[in-house]
Order: sequence, then structure tokens, then C-alpha cells
Amino acid sequence: MPSLADLIAPLDADTFEARFWDQEPFCLERPAPGRTQGLMHFDSASGKPAFGPALQPLMRAIAGTLQAEVGAQGALADASEDAALPRYAQHSSFLVVVGGRIEARVWAPMLHWPLPSEPCPEAGVPGVMIALEATLGTGSLLYIPRGFPHTVRPLQDRTLMLMIYAAPRTWWALLGAALDAWADPRLEEPVPQPLTEDAEDHFEDLLDDFAEQVRVDTAAAAMGREPAPRPQPPYTWRHVLRACWASFRDPLARPALRAPQAEDALHLEELVDRFLEHADAEEGLETLSSWASQRSEE
Repeated sequence: MPSLADLIAPLDADTFEARFWDQEPFCLERPAPGRTQGLMHFDSASGKPAFGPALQPLMRAIAGTLQAEVGAQGALADASEDAALPRYAQHSSFLVVVGGRIEARVWAPMLHWPLPSEPCPEAGVPGVMIALEATLGTGSLLYIPRGFPHTVRPLQDRTLMLMIYAAPRTWWALLGAALDAWADPRLEEPVPQPLTEDAEDHFEDLLDDFAEQVRVDTAAAAMGREPAPRPQPPYTWRHVLRACWASFRDPLARPALRAPQAEDALHLEELVDRFLEHADAEEGLETLSSWASQRSEE
């Protein structure tokens, strides 16, 4: 059965989790084409990259070991003189060179809270620290933690690459799951607009009651559900709370969450306190309005 250790060998899984996972990029120059056997190949019949039978078991193993949401994407690219703009992402990536040769650059993270798959041209300017720079051939591996701007440039025509994405479950996601799982009939009440003083007091009461009932174990059990779609008017208090959560970008919410431990209750308590300081009914309604505007423009 394929495992994370198979993907990152000769590095062992314990060292990877302690030093690199969600912290630091690394590369393994492994001139061994057999390491990619069964993961991906070029299908001459369809003219496209095709996943192999070993990929799905490997993805399941990575998801279980890292407690992360895992996906994969393949790419076939010709040599290029210029690399694309640096980008960063909310997920970490394992890039396997299935065939060919690439030039990779990874910069130090520039944002505490990266947006998904956003261009980051400022990473490529002189003076910004490069965390890793390497030329990698068939069988090699590049690991890019989330939030690290990076570029990958093929050096040979028909370079075949496999990207395995791993998005860690974070404290931010745990907080969102706790909000979604909170069952209180007051949350389904419509929000008066414009807001009255009584309505704002009502919102503060809801926040206090949320803080009283939230628990790590129940919130963790709610993780993994399908995310709720962006709401449409008329808005309820649940919608306002979710909008406040969506804009919550506290550094305490960013770390990856492993299997919940008893001591995590203190972390969650402080996180909820900071969320209560951040949450504002008026700003939540403004976020909901901006989402509605984006939908109308699409």
C-alpha cells in the first residue's frame, strides 16, 4: 500500500511532519524514474496525462497521515524561456516530476493568510528572499507549503508533472464548522435592515451564547461537511455570523489542526474570544452585500 513515506523517501514521515509540513519547502533530486511508476503516465491514445492505479491509494494515505483534504492534478508542458508569475495557494503541494526537467523557485511567505491560487508578482522582485531554488529531473520531488510564492518552469518539451495538493484542516475551518453546527432557532430569524440598537444587542447575545457552548470535539465532528453556499437575501443571523467568520483572519486561526487534544480547549477558547472581538453585525451585512454584488457581475 503506497504511503507518504514512499512519496518523500529517503526522507522519513516523522521528520517531514516535524520540520517541513506547513513550515518549510524542500526538494529531493532523485534520478529514479521508477519512483513515479503507477502514479501517472502519458496516454498516447488520448494525448493527455493519465493517472495511474497507485495514485488514489497514495492520496488516501496522505490524507490519513496529515489529516488533510487531498487532490491531484497533472500537467504536460513544453520548455519555456520565461516562468509564469509567482503564485501562492491555500494548500500545500507535492510536485512530482514524472518525466522531463523543471526549474523551480520558492520564495519566503509574504502573507500570513494567503488567498487561494493568487498571483504574487511582488515575490519576484530583487531583494525578496528566495527560500529554495533548484533544477529537478525525472523522479524528483518538490514540496511547497501553503502561502509560499513559487514558480515552476519546464526545461524540456513534453515535461510531465504530477501535483498532489494537501489542504490542512485549520483552526479557522474548525471555527466555521462549529458555527455551522450550532443549532439555535434565533439564528434563523431575519435581520432587520437598517440595524437597530436592539438588533445589535441581540447579535452580541448570540455571540456570547456561542462562546458558552462551543467545544473542540463537537466542532471537529462537524468538520468535513459540504460547505454552505453563499447566502442570498433575505438574510438571517446565521448568514451574518458566517460572513463575519469568512472575513476573520486572525493568525491564531491559521495553524493546521491535527487530532484534537485536551489542551486544545484553551486554544479554541482564545480563538473564540478573538472572533467575538472581530465579529460586527454591520460589517457582516456589508460582506453579504459584497457577495451579492459579485454574483450579479458573474
